[in-house]
Amino acid sequence: MHAEQRELERLLAEHGELMRTTKHKVYLLDNGQMFTVPKSPSDDRWAHNALETLRQVLGIKRVVRKNPARRRKNPPPAALHRFDPPAHRVDWKDHLRRIKL
Repeated sequence: MHAEQRELERLLAEHGELMRTTKHKVYLLDNGQMFTVPKSPSDDRWAHNALETLRQVLGIKRVVRKNPARRRKNPPPAALHRFDPPAHRVDWKDHLRRIKL
């Protein structure tokens, strides 16, 4: 059993109660919502997807540990504008007057 499946089962045992197991395992969570897990999943990522959905429903934030060795030595440059602002402001009334429109 994978770590994500164990984590999913632990959270469901801690925060939910198994209601039925016909074609799917249906749990009633502490907050009153129903959570369904397939009995025979066909997707390889089912445990990851179900675990992320369960965390979202329960309001559990995922802790992401950053590796300090992978940090950049130099911080990235400040965000650049996609387009440089014009050097001077265009007065459209004056511009139209000059081209006589």
